[in-house]
Amino acid sequence: IKWSISRATVEMKEIDRLAATIAKIDDEVGVVPRGAYLCTPLNEVVLNKTFQGLTLSEAKQLKYYLHFKEPEYSDVNKTITQSIDFLPTIDKDIPKGSWTLQCDNGGEVVILRSLKWLGLVAYHVPNTPRFGYLYSGTGEKNTDLLFML
Repeated sequence: IKWSISRATVEMKEIDRLAATIAKIDDEVGVVPRGAYLCTPLNEVVLNKTFQGLTLSEAKQLKYYLHFKEPEYSDVNKTITQSIDFLPTIDKDIPKGSWTLQCDNGGEVVILRSLKWLGLVAYHVPNTPRFGYLYSGTGEKNTDLLFML
């Protein structure tokens, strides 16, 4: 594939373009429930082995879901709260309304969907450590999002 960026031509293999697109999607809309991961004093992000899931009332609120990406600060003198709250919450995403949240099966599973990258679906089973996300889309960012809100 040849891309033209202000008179400069960039050649890129399709596999490299695909890898870059996946990394961008992962960075922008990869989500995890609050508390599922911890940041150690050495700034290592590790799975929280004591995570037992969000309560149903927490799971129904966007502020309890975090972007799963590289932490943006490196304070080695973290408090306990900072070791949990080291990732940005999705409720502050711009534009507001770029996430949908719904409960299925009477609150047994909470489903999040990104309107920014159509095809990104995340889930969490409240009161359990089960969660995850999957992207199954076209690899195109939804440029019509502002007109949809």
